[in-house]
Amino acid sequence: MKATDLRGNEGESVVRVREKHDGALADRMDVRVWLRLLSCSTIIEKRLRRRFVDQFDTTLPRFDVMATLERHPEGVSMSALSKALLVSNGNVTALVRQLEADGLIVTSAAPEDRRSSIVALTQQGRAHFADLAAAHHGWIKGMLNGMSRSEQKALFDLLAILKSSIGEDEGNA
Repeated sequence: MKATDLRGNEGESVVRVREKHDGALADRMDVRVWLRLLSCSTIIEKRLRRRFVDQFDTTLPRFDVMATLERHPEGVSMSALSKALLVSNGNVTALVRQLEADGLIVTSAAPEDRRSSIVALTQQGRAHFADLAAAHHGWIKGMLNGMSRSEQKALFDLLAILKSSIGEDEGNA
C-alpha cells in the first residue's frame, strides 16, 4: 500500500491509499469498499488481539464476553450470550468455563428454568474488565487519531447506512 497526503478544499488532509487490487477492480467500487472495510477491520482486530495477549494475557473473545456481561449486571443466559456474541453455544461454554475458573464470572441456574444457566461478572471480574476496557479505549483512540472528530462522525454515519442496508438484505444471505 502506498499513501499520499493531499490537501482538501478546507485544508484538511485527505489520504489516498492505493490497494493492490485497485487496477483490476477500478469499475467495482462496491467490491473495493468491502475490501477496504475488511482490511481495516482485520488490521484493528489483529492489533487488539496482540495487545490483549501482550499486556493482559487474555484474549479478544474473553474481553467480548466480559463486555457483554458488563452491559447486563443482572446476568444473561448462555443462549442470550451466544446470540449477542454471534457465536455458537459451544464456543461460549468454553469461554465461560475459563472465565469462571479464573474467578471473573459466576454461573447460576436460571430461576424460571433450572436447566438454563445465567452468567454474570463477579466483583473481581468487574474490576478486571474496567482495566481491560480502559486499555481498549486507549488503543482504539490511538488507532483512530489520524481522523478528525468530524471524519469519525461521518464514517460512523456512513457505516450506519451500510449496516441498515445489510440488515434489509438478510433474507438473501
